[in-house]
Amino acid sequence: MGAFGDNTAQIFEAAVNNVTAIFSGHQGQVRDASYSPDGLRVVTASYDKTARIWDVKSQKTITILKGHTDTLASAAFSPDGRRVVTASRDETVRIWDSASGDLIRVLKHDENGIIPAHAEFHPNGKLLIGIEYLAERIADKHGHRG
Repeated sequence: MGAFGDNTAQIFEAAVNNVTAIFSGHQGQVRDASYSPDGLRVVTASYDKTARIWDVKSQKTITILKGHTDTLASAAFSPDGRRVVTASRDETVRIWDSASGDLIRVLKHDENGIIPAHAEFHPNGKLLIGIEYLAERIADKHGHRG
């Protein structure tokens, strides 16, 4: 699976280096893509501020997850496939119902300047979140960025 600058995600058959599915519909570059645990769905995260859940077989959008106010960095299914987690440059991580697309919960860091770079569920169902700091937050007292 790959995400491309042409606003699509694509599935490759590695043995023959062939594209077997193209997921097209985002209005911005696709940043991340992940399979559901059963392999029947794909979730994509885009610069268009949405995530989409796709049916692998038909390559059609099942649900559009809307609510972020900035570009998405990642999207992933929970181990049971019932939830999706998204991370965005809007400084939030959101948990969604994968069947209905309903928003379940918004997680926001208490301090400005901390942006989630990636979010995914641990195999036991607990959420793990990786963060990146804005450059202004990590510059030392001399202004050097690390």
